[in-house]
This record gives sequence, structure tokens and C-alpha cells, in this order.
Amino acid sequence: EWSKMSAVFSCHYLEFYQSFCRMQSTFGSPGRYGSYLLFISALSGTFLISTQRKSKQILWGLLCLASITSLILTLSRANWIGFTAMLAVALFPLTKGIQRKKIMIGLVAVVTLLMLAFGGSLIKPIFLRSASSFEHLQLSLQGMTLAEKYPLGIGLGKVGPASFSFEKLLTEN
Repeated sequence: EWSKMSAVFSCHYLEFYQSFCRMQSTFGSPGRYGSYLLFISALSGTFLISTQRKSKQILWGLLCLASITSLILTLSRANWIGFTAMLAVALFPLTKGIQRKKIMIGLVAVVTLLMLAFGGSLIKPIFLRSASSFEHLQLSLQGMTLAEKYPLGIGLGKVGPASFSFEKLLTEN
């Protein structure tokens, strides 16, 4: 847990697997960091495809690769699904007919294989986090109650990593 006078943790451990650190940077949670990485990977991927100069392609390619690697290391299921959906939407207009179906099936197969390959002993902590899912539901309900009680918000300094100094709260809800 984070306390008022200490630094924000840059690591978030899994419920059943305390030796693996989920990436979260200074965003307060792996989910928030993953959402940022989705934007960065889409932006850098777009520039990678549209840039003609080789030096800029290398730069954008490295940024895109780093953001995707970090996204994988957040172990955020929602952001993985978002990345897969982003790829599907990006590839959809570029393909037609049977080629489109093959690419979509291939994309699902690759994602499934990657999950199994990276999963192994991590399958349970990544996908079967009952406490995590229950806690998210409970905190979402608390967030709705707070939004109803304080429709104009609860003040500055109570969002992002700073929110952990007051109480456990999903500020994105």
C-alpha cells in the first residue's frame, strides 16, 4: 500500500504470483498505464507506416515496439483486448473478402498463442483473478455512490496516484 509520505510504487504485483511485477510507471495502476500505451502504440504505428525516411521509420518502430512490449508487461487484460481491437480496426479497411477473414482468424490465433506462451504458470494470476474482478466491481459501485453524492467532484489532489493517499478508489469510474 502507498502512504502519504512515500514514493508512488512503480510496480504492481499479481494476486497469486508475487514475484512478477506488472508495469505501471507513474500512472497509479497498470490499467491506466496500458491505456496510455494504447494511444502511444497507435500513434507511433501510424507514423511508422506513413513516414518515408528510413531514420524516422527506425525511431517510430522502436517507440512502437517499446510501447507494445510495455503493454504486454502491464498484464492488463482489458488493454490487451483493446490492442487486439485496435489492430482489427486498423487492418479491416486494408483487406477484402477471404483475405479479411484470414487476417482476422490469424490475429485471434496469434493473440491466443501469445497468451498461452506468456501464460504458462501465469494463466491463473492473469485470467482467474477472482479477488481482482470482485474488487473492481465493488470499487466501481463505490465510485458511482461517490459520483451521486458529489456530482461536481471531490476536489483537487484526489485523482491519479494521489487518490491512494486518501482511500482505495478507482478514479477512472
